[in-house]
Amino acid sequence: MGVQPYGGSLTMGLLLSRKENLASEKNKIGEWVGTEGAALIKNYKWVGQMGAEQTEGALWIMNRMKSTIVKASSPSDERPVTFDIIKSRSRIRPVWDKDDLVFKMKITLQAQVLASDSNLRITDPANIAKLRTALKEEVERIIRKAFDESLRHKADFYKLGERVELRYPKRFASIKEKWQHYYAEHARLELEIDPYIKRAGGEQDPLRAEYGEQEGGGS
Repeated sequence: MGVQPYGGSLTMGLLLSRKENLASEKNKIGEWVGTEGAALIKNYKWVGQMGAEQTEGALWIMNRMKSTIVKASSPSDERPVTFDIIKSRSRIRPVWDKDDLVFKMKITLQAQVLASDSNLRITDPANIAKLRTALKEEVERIIRKAFDESLRHKADFYKLGERVELRYPKRFASIKEKWQHYYAEHARLELEIDPYIKRAGGEQDPLRAEYGEQEGGGS
């Protein structure tokens, strides 16, 4: 995630270290190091940070989301269904609506059902449409959470100003110096999400092992 040229706003991945069970080392306690969440910088000063979920939304907005895991609620019983997003593409087109800027965002993605705790039969084609709706709503929630965070800080963390300047150079020139404030007051996001579930899986609860559990067993 890089620098936003209009006002010194940017996001930076956070490097974390913690003790946890390492599956690759037969669950021995070890040191885990990785990225989780992102720092928010405005006017080159730290103004807050986003959690992992909001960071995923930011990656979608910037078309940097390649793959991830998303958990949604089943439409039949609200129990979790886990999706593996294996491919994703985002496109954003800024459009003026009088003084407001509408960022029309379209996302196409491919997913497969990784796990289900629901009683919904995931092999039934009629239920796939319901799962698509559940996945679409969850992805939209994640993205809006990230977008709203940028509005709250009055900072274009996601380089959306560059898209406006590229499409409307003359009009953008009149607001470039006050872009961060203008963005906070006039930017809106419209989402169109088109998920394709590539493979729904062949059995109920296919990933009990994901949690180290088996039917009839326990610790």
